[in-house]
Amino acid sequence: MSARMSKARVIRAKAEPLTFAQVATVAPAVFAKVPGITTLPGYEFIDTEMVVRTLMGMDYVVTEASQQRAENAQMDMGAKHMVRMRHIKNFSPEKKVGAVVPEIVIVNAHNASSKLHMYLGLWRFLCSNGLMVGETFDSQSFFHRRVDAATIQAAVNHAGNVQLPKVQEQVKLMQKKDIAPERQRIFATNAIALRWPEGTEAANADRILWPRRATDAGDSVWRVYNRVQENLLQGGFTALNRNLSVRPMEQVTNVIRINRALWDMALKLAA
Repeated sequence: MSARMSKARVIRAKAEPLTFAQVATVAPAVFAKVPGITTLPGYEFIDTEMVVRTLMGMDYVVTEASQQRAENAQMDMGAKHMVRMRHIKNFSPEKKVGAVVPEIVIVNAHNASSKLHMYLGLWRFLCSNGLMVGETFDSQSFFHRRVDAATIQAAVNHAGNVQLPKVQEQVKLMQKKDIAPERQRIFATNAIALRWPEGTEAANADRILWPRRATDAGDSVWRVYNRVQENLLQGGFTALNRNLSVRPMEQVTNVIRINRALWDMALKLAA
Protein backbone atom coordinates (compact mmCIF):
# COMPACT_ATOMS: atom_id res chain seq x y z
CA MET A 1 0.00 0.00 0.00
CA SER A 2 1.33 3.42 -0.90
CA ALA A 3 0.39 6.74 0.64
CA ARG A 4 1.83 10.18 1.10
CA MET A 5 4.00 10.01 4.19
CA SER A 6 3.14 12.22 7.15
CA LYS A 7 5.84 13.99 9.15
CA ALA A 8 4.11 12.73 12.27
CA ARG A 9 4.76 9.20 13.36
CA VAL A 10 1.56 8.60 15.28
CA ILE A 11 -2.11 8.88 14.36
CA ARG A 12 -5.16 8.33 16.59
CA ALA A 13 -8.78 7.73 15.71
CA LYS A 14 -11.32 10.39 16.52
CA ALA A 15 -14.95 10.06 15.42
CA GLU A 16 -14.28 7.01 13.23
CA PRO A 17 -11.81 4.10 13.32
CA LEU A 18 -8.63 4.54 11.32
CA THR A 19 -8.56 3.32 7.74
CA PHE A 20 -5.63 1.47 6.18
CA ALA A 21 -4.90 4.57 4.10
CA GLN A 22 -4.56 6.64 7.27
CA VAL A 23 -2.38 4.03 8.96
CA ALA A 24 -0.05 3.96 5.94
CA THR A 25 0.72 7.67 6.26
CA VAL A 26 2.52 7.13 9.59
CA ALA A 27 3.27 3.39 9.73
CA PRO A 28 4.04 2.01 6.26
CA ALA A 29 5.80 -1.01 7.77
CA VAL A 30 2.37 -2.38 8.74
CA PHE A 31 1.89 -3.18 5.05
CA ALA A 32 5.37 -4.51 4.25
CA LYS A 33 5.39 -7.89 2.51
CA VAL A 34 9.06 -8.83 2.70
CA PRO A 35 11.70 -8.82 5.48
CA GLY A 36 13.85 -5.73 5.96
CA ILE A 37 17.31 -5.45 4.47
CA THR A 38 19.00 -6.04 7.86
CA THR A 39 17.61 -9.53 8.46
CA LEU A 40 19.68 -12.72 8.24
CA PRO A 41 18.98 -16.09 6.58
CA GLY A 42 16.49 -18.08 8.66
CA TYR A 43 14.47 -14.99 9.63
CA GLU A 44 10.81 -15.64 8.87
CA PHE A 45 8.55 -12.72 8.00
CA ILE A 46 5.37 -12.10 10.05
CA ASP A 47 2.84 -10.01 8.15
CA THR A 48 1.49 -7.27 10.44
CA GLU A 49 -1.37 -6.58 8.06
CA MET A 50 -2.45 -10.23 8.43
CA VAL A 51 -2.51 -9.79 12.22
CA VAL A 52 -4.58 -6.60 11.93
CA ARG A 53 -7.00 -8.17 9.47
CA THR A 54 -7.41 -11.20 11.76
CA LEU A 55 -8.49 -8.91 14.60
CA MET A 56 -10.81 -7.07 12.22
CA GLY A 57 -12.45 -10.43 11.55
CA MET A 58 -13.07 -10.58 15.32
CA ASP A 59 -14.82 -7.15 15.17
CA TYR A 60 -11.83 -5.06 16.27
CA VAL A 61 -11.04 -1.68 14.70
CA VAL A 62 -7.82 0.32 14.50
CA THR A 63 -7.62 3.18 17.00
CA GLU A 64 -3.95 4.19 16.81
CA ALA A 65 -0.86 3.53 14.71
CA SER A 66 2.74 4.63 15.12
CA GLN A 67 6.19 3.78 13.81
CA GLN A 68 9.79 4.54 14.70
CA ARG A 69 11.74 6.64 12.26
CA ALA A 70 14.36 5.03 10.04
CA GLU A 71 17.38 6.35 8.16
CA ASN A 72 15.79 6.03 4.73
CA ALA A 73 12.64 4.91 2.92
CA GLN A 74 13.95 1.40 2.31
CA MET A 75 14.71 0.84 5.99
CA ASP A 76 11.41 2.51 6.90
CA MET A 77 9.51 -0.54 5.67
CA GLY A 78 11.23 -2.70 8.29
CA ALA A 79 11.05 -0.35 11.29
CA LYS A 80 9.34 -1.19 14.56
CA HIS A 81 5.66 -0.22 14.53
CA MET A 82 2.64 -0.34 16.81
CA VAL A 83 -1.09 -0.72 16.11
CA ARG A 84 -3.73 -0.39 18.82
CA MET A 85 -7.10 -2.06 18.22
CA ARG A 86 -10.38 -1.97 20.15
CA HIS A 87 -13.53 -4.05 19.84
CA ILE A 88 -16.12 -2.11 17.87
CA LYS A 89 -18.58 -2.27 20.80
CA ASN A 90 -16.10 -0.18 22.82
CA PHE A 91 -15.24 2.34 20.14
CA SER A 92 -17.96 4.96 20.66
CA PRO A 93 -16.31 8.38 21.15
CA GLU A 94 -19.34 9.38 23.22
CA LYS A 95 -18.21 7.43 26.29
CA LYS A 96 -18.11 9.53 29.45
CA VAL A 97 -14.86 11.14 30.57
CA GLY A 98 -12.71 8.63 32.40
CA ALA A 99 -14.38 5.50 31.02
CA VAL A 100 -11.79 2.77 30.45
CA VAL A 101 -11.96 0.07 27.77
CA PRO A 102 -9.51 -2.69 26.80
CA GLU A 103 -7.39 -2.69 23.67
CA ILE A 104 -5.03 -5.10 21.97
CA VAL A 105 -1.66 -3.50 21.28
CA ILE A 106 0.29 -5.06 18.40
CA VAL A 107 4.03 -4.39 18.12
CA ASN A 108 6.15 -5.83 15.32
CA ALA A 109 9.21 -5.10 13.19
CA HIS A 110 10.55 -6.56 9.97
CA ASN A 111 14.23 -5.75 10.62
CA ALA A 112 14.87 -8.29 13.41
CA SER A 113 14.67 -5.57 16.10
CA SER A 114 11.53 -7.01 17.70
CA LYS A 115 9.46 -10.14 18.00
CA LEU A 116 5.74 -9.87 17.35
CA HIS A 117 4.22 -8.75 20.65
CA MET A 118 0.57 -8.55 21.62
CA TYR A 119 -0.03 -6.53 24.79
CA LEU A 120 -3.20 -5.84 26.71
CA GLY A 121 -3.81 -2.10 26.83
CA LEU A 122 -6.44 0.21 28.31
CA TRP A 123 -7.84 3.39 26.78
CA ARG A 124 -9.27 6.21 28.89
CA PHE A 125 -11.82 8.26 26.94
CA LEU A 126 -11.19 11.95 26.25
CA CYS A 127 -7.83 11.70 27.97
CA SER A 128 -5.75 10.11 25.22
CA ASN A 129 -3.94 8.11 27.87
CA GLY A 130 -3.41 4.84 26.05
CA LEU A 131 -2.50 2.99 29.26
CA MET A 132 -0.66 -0.30 28.93
CA VAL A 133 -0.54 -3.20 31.36
CA GLY A 134 2.93 -3.66 32.81
CA GLU A 135 5.25 -6.54 33.53
CA THR A 136 2.74 -8.04 35.94
CA PHE A 137 1.26 -9.79 32.92
CA ASP A 138 3.59 -11.21 30.31
CA SER A 139 2.93 -10.01 26.81
CA GLN A 140 2.20 -12.71 24.30
CA SER A 141 5.25 -12.81 22.08
CA PHE A 142 6.09 -14.72 18.93
CA PHE A 143 9.49 -15.27 17.39
CA HIS A 144 9.71 -14.67 13.68
CA ARG A 145 8.53 -18.11 12.71
CA ARG A 146 5.29 -19.14 11.07
CA VAL A 147 2.32 -17.40 12.76
CA ASP A 148 -1.17 -17.93 11.37
CA ALA A 149 -4.62 -16.44 11.97
CA ALA A 150 -5.58 -19.21 14.44
CA THR A 151 -2.58 -18.35 16.62
CA ILE A 152 -3.55 -14.67 16.65
CA GLN A 153 -7.18 -15.46 17.48
CA ALA A 154 -6.07 -17.62 20.41
CA ALA A 155 -3.85 -14.80 21.72
CA VAL A 156 -6.72 -12.29 21.53
CA ASN A 157 -9.08 -14.66 23.35
CA HIS A 158 -6.46 -15.25 26.06
CA ALA A 159 -6.06 -11.50 26.58
CA GLY A 160 -9.82 -11.00 26.92
CA ASN A 161 -10.73 -14.09 28.93
CA VAL A 162 -7.68 -14.53 31.16
CA GLN A 163 -5.70 -11.30 31.41
CA LEU A 164 -8.45 -8.66 31.30
CA PRO A 165 -10.39 -9.80 34.44
CA LYS A 166 -7.14 -9.66 36.43
CA VAL A 167 -6.34 -6.20 35.11
CA GLN A 168 -9.83 -4.96 35.99
CA GLU A 169 -9.27 -6.11 39.57
CA GLN A 170 -5.98 -4.19 39.66
CA VAL A 171 -7.74 -1.05 38.46
CA LYS A 172 -10.27 -1.40 41.31
CA LEU A 173 -7.41 -1.80 43.77
CA MET A 174 -5.79 1.41 42.53
CA GLN A 175 -9.10 3.27 42.68
CA LYS A 176 -9.68 2.31 46.32
CA LYS A 177 -6.22 3.17 47.69
CA ASP A 178 -5.37 6.78 48.57
CA ILE A 179 -1.76 7.88 48.98
CA ALA A 180 -0.25 10.82 50.83
CA PRO A 181 1.14 13.83 48.92
CA GLU A 182 4.75 12.92 49.76
CA ARG A 183 4.37 9.43 48.26
CA GLN A 184 2.75 11.01 45.20
CA ARG A 185 5.82 13.20 44.74
CA ILE A 186 8.16 10.21 45.05
CA PHE A 187 6.10 8.36 42.44
CA ALA A 188 6.22 11.36 40.10
CA THR A 189 9.97 11.81 40.59
CA ASN A 190 10.60 8.15 39.77
CA ALA A 191 8.36 8.49 36.72
CA ILE A 192 10.33 11.50 35.47
CA ALA A 193 13.50 9.39 35.58
CA LEU A 194 11.90 6.95 33.15
CA ARG A 195 11.79 9.62 30.43
CA TRP A 196 14.70 11.92 31.27
CA PRO A 197 18.13 10.89 32.58
CA GLU A 198 19.32 12.72 35.70
CA GLY A 199 20.27 16.30 34.91
CA THR A 200 18.08 16.56 31.79
CA GLU A 201 14.66 16.66 33.47
CA ALA A 202 12.14 18.81 31.59
CA ALA A 203 9.58 18.71 34.43
CA ASN A 204 9.42 18.50 38.20
CA ALA A 205 7.12 16.37 40.34
CA ASP A 206 4.53 19.13 40.78
CA ARG A 207 4.18 19.59 37.02
CA ILE A 208 3.86 15.87 36.36
CA LEU A 209 1.21 15.57 39.10
CA TRP A 210 -0.81 18.51 37.74
CA PRO A 211 -4.41 17.52 36.78
CA ARG A 212 -5.38 18.54 33.25
CA ARG A 213 -9.05 18.31 34.17
CA ALA A 214 -11.05 18.46 37.41
CA THR A 215 -12.09 14.81 37.13
CA ASP A 216 -8.43 13.77 37.48
CA ALA A 217 -7.86 15.56 40.78
CA GLY A 218 -7.66 13.36 43.86
CA ASP A 219 -5.36 11.19 45.92
CA SER A 220 -6.24 7.68 44.77
CA VAL A 221 -3.43 5.69 43.16
CA TRP A 222 -5.56 5.45 40.01
CA ARG A 223 -5.94 9.21 39.62
CA VAL A 224 -2.33 9.94 40.51
CA TYR A 225 -1.14 7.30 38.05
CA ASN A 226 -3.36 8.65 35.27
CA ARG A 227 -2.14 12.23 35.79
CA VAL A 228 1.49 11.22 35.78
CA GLN A 229 1.11 8.92 32.78
CA GLU A 230 -0.69 11.51 30.66
CA ASN A 231 1.62 14.40 31.52
CA LEU A 232 4.77 12.32 31.08
CA LEU A 233 3.85 10.85 27.71
CA GLN A 234 1.69 13.58 26.20
CA GLY A 235 3.79 16.61 27.20
CA GLY A 236 2.39 19.87 25.86
CA PHE A 237 3.73 22.08 28.68
CA THR A 238 6.77 24.36 28.88
CA ALA A 239 9.96 22.50 29.78
CA LEU A 240 11.68 23.22 33.06
CA ASN A 241 14.21 26.05 32.68
CA ARG A 242 13.84 25.94 28.89
CA ASN A 243 11.71 28.06 26.58
CA LEU A 244 10.27 25.15 24.63
CA SER A 245 7.30 22.85 24.77
CA VAL A 246 7.68 19.24 25.84
CA ARG A 247 6.73 17.07 22.86
CA PRO A 248 4.55 13.97 23.09
CA MET A 249 6.44 10.71 23.09
CA GLU A 250 6.18 8.88 19.76
CA GLN A 251 9.01 6.35 19.70
CA VAL A 252 7.36 2.94 19.98
CA THR A 253 10.05 1.35 22.15
CA ASN A 254 10.02 4.11 24.76
CA VAL A 255 6.23 4.46 24.84
CA ILE A 256 5.92 0.77 25.67
CA ARG A 257 8.79 0.78 28.16
CA ILE A 258 7.50 3.78 30.12
CA ASN A 259 3.86 2.73 30.00
CA ARG A 260 4.55 -0.72 31.39
CA ALA A 261 6.97 0.52 34.05
CA LEU A 262 4.45 3.10 35.29
CA TRP A 263 1.76 0.45 35.64
CA ASP A 264 4.00 -1.70 37.82
CA MET A 265 5.07 1.30 39.92
CA ALA A 266 1.40 2.19 40.49
CA LEU A 267 0.55 -1.37 41.51
CA LYS A 268 3.25 -1.26 44.17
CA LEU A 269 1.70 1.94 45.55
CA ALA A 270 -1.70 0.25 45.74
CA ALA A 271 -0.40 -2.88 47.45
